[in-house]
Amino acid sequence: MGAIAIHRVGNKHRAERNFIAEGTSDLEVEIRAALLSYFLKPLKREDQRYRFELDERTGANVIRNAAAEIFIDPESLYEQSVIILHHLYNQSTHPNIKSGELYVAHFTDIIVDDELVNAIGIFKSERRSEFLKITSGGTHLDLKIQDGINLGRLDKGCLILDAAAGDNYRILSVDNNNYDTEYWLRSFLMMEPVKDQVFQTKNFMELCNSFSEEVVAKDAGKGEQMKFIADSVDYFANNEQFDFDKFREEILVDEPRERKFKQFQEDYEFPENYSFEISQPAVSKARKKMSNLIKLDSGVQIKLDHASEAAQSYMEKGFDEQKGMHYYKVFFNEEL
Repeated sequence: MGAIAIHRVGNKHRAERNFIAEGTSDLEVEIRAALLSYFLKPLKREDQRYRFELDERTGANVIRNAAAEIFIDPESLYEQSVIILHHLYNQSTHPNIKSGELYVAHFTDIIVDDELVNAIGIFKSERRSEFLKITSGGTHLDLKIQDGINLGRLDKGCLILDAAAGDNYRILSVDNNNYDTEYWLRSFLMMEPVKDQVFQTKNFMELCNSFSEEVVAKDAGKGEQMKFIADSVDYFANNEQFDFDKFREEILVDEPRERKFKQFQEDYEFPENYSFEISQPAVSKARKKMSNLIKLDSGVQIKLDHASEAAQSYMEKGFDEQKGMHYYKVFFNEEL
């Protein structure tokens, strides 16, 4: 990690003042190492790539312009960090937005996607944590409660890579305090997702999940919804390339469902016939967010594993004439 500037940004809505450092910080080696892990570890787990959008009126983007200046002249980092600070402050107009420390850092030769790249990091720490400081008092140990930053959890951050500069760069971003979803990505950074295989995979699996909830469950019940989701996940997990005709043949089993699906996909702006490379990391993440719970009015809940064939092979739905109630029958070999 090269130069780093650390400021404090307030909430404009509450008329809080910013704290502007006089220059970049000269940090000890141990602190730099701790900050490097704090900043980069959560971002390297992100698969989605973003690019800057330009203002329709001015054709500019404050953060993009600042990043471009730093890439050209790393010595300008402090000057640009102050511009970034003021821009972040001007977007801090929601009453729930927390004040916090703002870090702007320059990185050289870090590994992203198995490549060495240079990058600019913009990070914000918001939440404070209490911790115990233990000191030796001669014949006993003294404990004191102190307040600080939890280095195991980055609140907000982005990493601007010096890649695809002509297409407004490539960016990784994380936001673990989603009190205002527009604040970090849209208002401050003004970014949009790069429509690559990660975006396509994630979006189409979200489409399948929404279709299962809003159409399949209402038409055929929760059991059929779970089967549709399990089939969809299985298709993505076992194919390298998405092909709509193949998906239609294997998953959209009848004409009425296919017709409704085509109507539904218009909201996601997917063309009728298309293909894309499937991202397996995106499949793994999307699978965790897909519906897998059947809630019954009797207070019973059935949670299914999309990675198994439970929805298709080990459950039966029926109706008990004597009780006048529906039921699910679940088959298993042993309890785990």
